Amino acid sequence: DSTYAAYTLKDLGLRTLCVHMDNGWDSEISVKNIKRVVSKLGIDYESHVLDWERFKDLQLSFLRASVPEAETPTDNAIQGVVFGSAHKHNIKFIVSGGNFATEGILPKSWHYDAKDVRYLKAIHSRFGTHDLSGFPLFGYRDWIYYKLKGIRTVYLLNYVPYSKKLAMEALERKLGWQYYGGKHYESKYTGFIQSYLLFEKFKIDYRLATLSTQICAGEVSRLDALAELTVKPYNDEKTEQEKLYLCRKLGISPL
Repeated sequence: DSTYAAYTLKDLGLRTLCVHMDNGWDSEISVKNIKRVVSKLGIDYESHVLDWERFKDLQLSFLRASVPEAETPTDNAIQGVVFGSAHKHNIKFIVSGGNFATEGILPKSWHYDAKDVRYLKAIHSRFGTHDLSGFPLFGYRDWIYYKLKGIRTVYLLNYVPYSKKLAMEALERKLGWQYYGGKHYESKYTGFIQSYLLFEKFKIDYRLATLSTQICAGEVSRLDALAELTVKPYNDEKTEQEKLYLCRKLGISPL
C-alpha cells in the first residue's frame, strides 16, 4: 500500500520524501524492495534506525504483559518518526498508504489505540528495564502539537481507484517490486504476530477483517474467502523456524 502510494505520488509529479522507520525486523525482500523502488522512482529517502536495545525491551514488555497489542511499540514509533521528520523538514502533508479498500474493516476490540502513551508507559514500567528517553514516542499531545503546526495526514489511496491485485501487478512490472509472502510479512515480527501469536493465543484471525474488506471492495468472493479460512493462517514448519529466529533475536528461550 505504501509503495503504491509513493508510485502514485511520483506519477502525479509531487515532490516526495520516503521515510523509513527501521525497527530491526525488516525482511530481506522488503529491504530490497525499498532500495529498488526509491531508486527507480528517483525520490528522496530517509531512514530512521531505532535504538535496538530500547526497542527490544519495549517489545518484550508487551509480550510479557500478554496483551493483544504486541505491535504497539512499532505502531507508535512509526508515527513518532514520520511526524518528527515532517516537522524537521517543514513538510505539511504526510501521505499514508492506509486505505478503506484493503483495511476498512477492523474490530475495535482487536487493537487498542497505539497513541495512548500512558498505556504504553504503564506496561513498560511494569515489565521493562531500559530507559525510554530519546525513543520517538507519539501520544495525543504530540498529535495535537503537530496538528497546530499545520501537519496533516492524507490517505491518498482513498482518492484514487485502488485494487490491491492490480497495484501489485503494476509494481512488479514497472518497479521490480517483489511480494513478501503474506499480509505484513514485510516485517518478520509483524508477520509472526498476526499469523500465529494472535491466532493461537487470542483467537484473533486477521484474515476475517482483511477478507471482509476485500469482499466489500469486490476483490474477493465470499465463497473464496470462506474456503481460505478453512486452513490455518500459518505454516507449521515455517512458524517453528520463525519462533527460533525471534527468540534468538530477542534473547529469550523458545520454551
